[in-house]
Amino acid sequence: MLILLAFLAIIAFSIIQPNLKQSWEPPHIIKRLRIKAYTNGGFFKYFECLGSTDKPYKICCTGYWRDTKSRALADCYLDGPVKIPPMNLSDEELMNAYEVWIDGYFAKDVERVLINAREVDRNCVYDPDDREYRCGKFYDYDFDLGYKDKFNCWYEDGKVECQRFVLKLPDGIIDQLREGFEIYSIAGDRDEDYGYVDGRFDIDGYLNVKIRVECTEDEHCPGAAPYCNPDTYKCVECLVDEHCPEGYECVNNRCEKIDPYYCEKDEDCVPEQCCHPTSCINKAFAPDCRGVICTAECVPGTMDCGQGYCACINNRCQAIITTTTAPTTTTTIPECTTDEECKEKYRSCDAVCKDGKCIILPVEHPPKTCPDGTVVEWLDYPICDYPPCPEKDYTLIIIGVILAIVFIFILIKIFIWR
Repeated sequence: MLILLAFLAIIAFSIIQPNLKQSWEPPHIIKRLRIKAYTNGGFFKYFECLGSTDKPYKICCTGYWRDTKSRALADCYLDGPVKIPPMNLSDEELMNAYEVWIDGYFAKDVERVLINAREVDRNCVYDPDDREYRCGKFYDYDFDLGYKDKFNCWYEDGKVECQRFVLKLPDGIIDQLREGFEIYSIAGDRDEDYGYVDGRFDIDGYLNVKIRVECTEDEHCPGAAPYCNPDTYKCVECLVDEHCPEGYECVNNRCEKIDPYYCEKDEDCVPEQCCHPTSCINKAFAPDCRGVICTAECVPGTMDCGQGYCACINNRCQAIITTTTAPTTTTTIPECTTDEECKEKYRSCDAVCKDGKCIILPVEHPPKTCPDGTVVEWLDYPICDYPPCPEKDYTLIIIGVILAIVFIFILIKIFIWR
């Protein structure tokens, strides 16, 4: 019975493991660069100093020539590399890159794959006993990807088709993505009698880079910015006007209160009142004057009878009163009575009403650090607050507790109930 339960548990874990890994992986995008190139690779007779730590090189080989140096008995060299061109990545993308690989490669008779290999020294000595010149070549490199001989080709419709594989690159290569790098291959000497085998390292695929982003879908965006911008992969307050409350519109992914007095030209402005107008408003918010009956008089201080007109001044619809037919009493109307009026008028969280006038205080809102170390930025008008800190993820703790309970139950079954 216990064996059956253990077998079922293993099957269940193998099924859910890929889904768990996918759920734990952070939101990311994959940038790709098309690569189609190959190299025949060099060949090495001997690896006499592989892994040497007391020399200014990491790998070397030895070649032999007859005393006339007219014929190589066994040569060694690195052939031309596969050149990986630079990737167009921003500083932010490079900083958030965390996994790099090449898909679509095969290697035939390749013993080692080196990144950015370069010859740093060589020397030749004469061996009078064997009447041969012995020449050593010494190489350095950035990364050794080890043994990569994977080759499986067949003929299909008269063409050679080859199985291709994935080549995982070290994380250190991330720093070289914007400059590009070179991949060298070594085809070792497979013939004991001075011969050599030319290898082949072939790529027909893509250089792939995983880059962390804030979001790729809306479910990654809780709180005050619940929508994922598909162009920037950032959580934003809105994408379209429908995402905003009534009376607001979406401007640069922010919900901003619609200003009925905003204008760009005089033609945008119309009288705000149906009768004896004294102010102007954007024509999109013009009053509905159907059924309204006005008195047939020219009221002083209004735009009646050509005494004034609407104009767009500093992007605000204003009434310009040009003529008065009778003396009028001027009453000073305060600009504001509450802070909220100023905040809405100037679309600023730091606007306050003081002595009937709106002023904007020079307040700084530095980033706030959450208990888990997450840094959140101040969300300006109309939010006027910081987004909530991420809730603690108890997924791993719950899984650990469940596994511990199962383990204890199995021990009890084995040692107590048997």
